[in-house]
Amino acid sequence: MRTALSFKGLLLTGAGLAILTASPSAYAQNASAAQDEAATDGLQVITVTAQRRSENLQSTPVAVTAFTGDSLKTMQVSSVLDMAQHVPNVSFTSALASSSSVAAFIRGAGQANAGFAFTDSAVGFYVDDVYHARLSGTNLLFNDIDRIEVLRGPQGTLYGRNNLTGAVKVVRKQADGTTFGSAEGSYGSRDYNDQKATFSTAIAPDKLAVIVSGFHQYKGDYYDAPAIGGKRGKDEQYGARVGLAWIGDGPFSAKANVSYTHEKGDGAAQINFTEGLKETGGAFGTYISPIPSSSFNEQINADLTLGYDFDNGLKLKAITGYIRGDDRFRFDVYGGQVNATTGAYTAGFDRRSDMINHQFSQELQLSGDVGGNVQFILGGYYFHETIRQVFNDNVLGYQVLPDTIHQVTNSYAGFGQATWRFAPRFSLTLGGRYTRETKDIDATLSNGLFLPSQTLTAVGGHLSFTNFSPKGEIDFQATRDIFIYASISRGFQSGGFNASVVANPTLFNTPYGAETVTAYEAGMKSEFFDHHLRVNADWFVNRFGEIQTNTYIGTSVVTQNAGTALVHGPELEVTAEPVHGLTLFGNGSLTLDKYLKLNANTAAARANADALPRVSKWQYNIGFNARHSLGGEGMGTLHASSSLAYRSSYNVDPGLVAISQMPAQTLLNAAVGWTSDNGKLDVTLSADNLTNNRFYVTGSNYGVNRKSRLQNEPRLVKIAVSYKL
Repeated sequence: MRTALSFKGLLLTGAGLAILTASPSAYAQNASAAQDEAATDGLQVITVTAQRRSENLQSTPVAVTAFTGDSLKTMQVSSVLDMAQHVPNVSFTSALASSSSVAAFIRGAGQANAGFAFTDSAVGFYVDDVYHARLSGTNLLFNDIDRIEVLRGPQGTLYGRNNLTGAVKVVRKQADGTTFGSAEGSYGSRDYNDQKATFSTAIAPDKLAVIVSGFHQYKGDYYDAPAIGGKRGKDEQYGARVGLAWIGDGPFSAKANVSYTHEKGDGAAQINFTEGLKETGGAFGTYISPIPSSSFNEQINADLTLGYDFDNGLKLKAITGYIRGDDRFRFDVYGGQVNATTGAYTAGFDRRSDMINHQFSQELQLSGDVGGNVQFILGGYYFHETIRQVFNDNVLGYQVLPDTIHQVTNSYAGFGQATWRFAPRFSLTLGGRYTRETKDIDATLSNGLFLPSQTLTAVGGHLSFTNFSPKGEIDFQATRDIFIYASISRGFQSGGFNASVVANPTLFNTPYGAETVTAYEAGMKSEFFDHHLRVNADWFVNRFGEIQTNTYIGTSVVTQNAGTALVHGPELEVTAEPVHGLTLFGNGSLTLDKYLKLNANTAAARANADALPRVSKWQYNIGFNARHSLGGEGMGTLHASSSLAYRSSYNVDPGLVAISQMPAQTLLNAAVGWTSDNGKLDVTLSADNLTNNRFYVTGSNYGVNRKSRLQNEPRLVKIAVSYKL
């Protein structure tokens, strides 16, 4: 059992203490800011950049849920997976292969095959405006966060390919010349420990500023693994970032960041089920395979943003990004087997993957304001990625020759959007984006599973896609606090090759086509009672063409174009401050879905499916944040928070098989703590999954006695101490 902080954790804690004693001049500045914030009454203004410009959330004609860094802490949101509980019509779950990957779905579409390098997501992930193409590594731990925006609906015009149903924008804190910093340490059940620190200051007054940050987190074992011995489930992550910013006067601006992240753990453990849908190991979450599942992800990210403001009001921006990813995983796809003669636990389908990807992107933007009535943005985008992934498989004791796949993707796009305020309270927005993309792939695959003399077969191909994604929107500022909008837009998710197949060149050479969506949305954003009640609501209609679904053929996971589908429903987000110090919040969605046409010979058609995978009819989250001053000088403030998230049942397979039917899920989180009068010191005791509700989040069907599911994590209780400059 691990009971002590790791060496990396001690380093981070020491660095944090050094940071907090480095600059006494910053103390008074932040104390004043905390007092100003405490004196403010009513809900705070939230600024977002969903339309590639800074604007008030309440006058942005896009369904956006935004979180500040402080609100993430209050709501116990520490990763992308946690965030989904607080956004309507969003599903982020652990992926089958790698702990660092996320199976992301928004409004009826997404990508479950997240651990495999050759599948693109329907949900775009961005860090400081740089697109992250691979879902491996997207289960980010949140550190040095300024804000996060979750955009629902197609973002094809301003964000491009693979933003079919939405996008997640992570905006990190940047150096601005002021001195600020924070440090936090946590310890909890399951040997949990977490340390993070951030510090920023000017290193050349009025010229150059720097920000440095780091984090480390360890989670211990939580499930039984009798065939291996003891318990498993541990995971460790750490990382660091250095950022520079030019803060000199004048029209030129620049910022650059380099970051490193590392994740290593026991990965995704598939729990084997009997034909009667009972855990083969007898108890919930018992992993019977002798295969030690594992997960490893390492990323190096670099970005550079240059800006120039012309005298005539035009603004030029260039965003350059580079990502190198190293992702490896190993897991038993079947979750193990039982020897019919001896009853011993044996290996099922042992799959190992090694993947390296290099990604480069370049974006240019020109924006401006014409006559005070027209705001516009024009731009161009280039994306280049190379991927190499090697699979080593052993199926029921038969070693398969390694599959080696190499893919190169190039994408080019031009886009533009303009908003015209044609009347005092009316605006019209028109935009469009043209994309051309190519994918070239070559591979060597085994020609069969159980052949006595396997050979490697060379396969490959070329795919090209073109797409035009337009958008039209009209909005009406009915009153100072009521904003109404309606829009129609299109989105595009590129197709690809079925490169994750097992020893099946024929399936590999069966590519799938691009998926499109035409989306209609009407919404209202409103505030009442002098900004003490905020109500944002919308109704969306998504019509999907050639919708991509993942299913199982033999031992292979394949992507198919299932047909056309309709997904629609209302979404609601409410925040209220009935009295000073108490905030109530809630959000929810009702989602209705159906296929309009099923393509022959797909899993959905064979099952005559009447529902889409991973769509829950109902989702909601309710909760509160409360603060109460203890009154006397130096007594500080008590705070408490809690949230309850619910998701109705769903099926993860387009064929709607029984093992893939997931029950309704409920999660309760709670926290209580104390903050000093000046807002610098905070101590919080919190519990994730307070009631220790255990359930499965995904399931797979590979045939008789080859059924498996992936479990959620149990309750985690922790205490955190943090300090701000």
